[in-house]
Amino acid sequence: ILFNVESEDDTCNVTLQLDITNWDTTKKTGATYTIFVNREEPTTVAPTTEAPTTEAPTTTQPAPETLAVNVNTGVSEHVTDMPKAFALDGEAAKTVNVGDTFTLTWKLDSDAKAVESLQWIYNYDGTKLELVKAEMPQITSGAEINDTVAGVVKANASNIYGYAVDADNAFINLTFKALASGTVDTTMTLDEFALVPVEEPTTEAPTTAEPTTEAPTTVEPTTEAPTTVEPTTEAPTTEPVEPTTEAPTTEPVEPTTVAPTTVEPTTVAPTTVAPTTVAPTTKKSTSDSATKDSSNSSNGTVKTGSASMAVIILLVLVSATAAIYFARRRDKE
Repeated sequence: ILFNVESEDDTCNVTLQLDITNWDTTKKTGATYTIFVNREEPTTVAPTTEAPTTEAPTTTQPAPETLAVNVNTGVSEHVTDMPKAFALDGEAAKTVNVGDTFTLTWKLDSDAKAVESLQWIYNYDGTKLELVKAEMPQITSGAEINDTVAGVVKANASNIYGYAVDADNAFINLTFKALASGTVDTTMTLDEFALVPVEEPTTEAPTTAEPTTEAPTTVEPTTEAPTTVEPTTEAPTTEPVEPTTEAPTTEPVEPTTVAPTTVEPTTVAPTTVAPTTVAPTTKKSTSDSATKDSSNSSNGTVKTGSASMAVIILLVLVSATAAIYFARRRDKE
């Protein structure tokens, strides 16, 4: 496009406006243009660039949900021994945020006495609280904690030798997680508590018995004379048999000799009763010595009778033998 600009001014603005609305690409016709001449000086304005301002969005945090926990602590009336103190360490009512964990602690004062057995029960709402951990730090053996049922924790312990309890340290620790907002009431009950029995020593005043003195009793000795039984000797009864003499016959008869029968004499020993002497208790009696001297001989033997008795018995036996012999011989003749 060629054009000439005629203007009285030295400079001018020329604007060429091309309109290709009706342009035919095949024939290359149909386009129109317009030329504008502006005599005013062009004004160039530098563009103004403003940095964008970014503001952080304002987010309103919702208020956290909270759970109010109320704890009631008590001791059962039927415990064997009443403890000096059993209480929650801290406030009985506390507020926690939902999702947070917290710990409840109880302390026990047994008045410095050994605990033989105990049992406690804690009841809570299982829909608002979740048990995380239960423990008894001072009971190292013989303890059992049962938390299988939601909403109830039971524990017991026993030891015949006793547990030493420190009243300044935690006795029971229960850790929970808050599940829902609102209010929950819980109860801790010491259901059984017994101390190790202590036997008090019993002191009795000594009994002093006054000594009693009895005069000694002296028993005078009694001496009994020994009783001596003299032997009795019976003289044998001898009936003499007169010999019978018959005249001999003419026919000789062979004599028959019969061996004499000898009957052994029977001797009955005299019975002597030994004297009984009661020994004196305090002094020796002289009459006892005299009795012993009179009853015993010098060689320690006891007299049994006269020696002529044996001679008499021997004569009786010889006479009897002779009588038997002659009696048999007479019968033979």
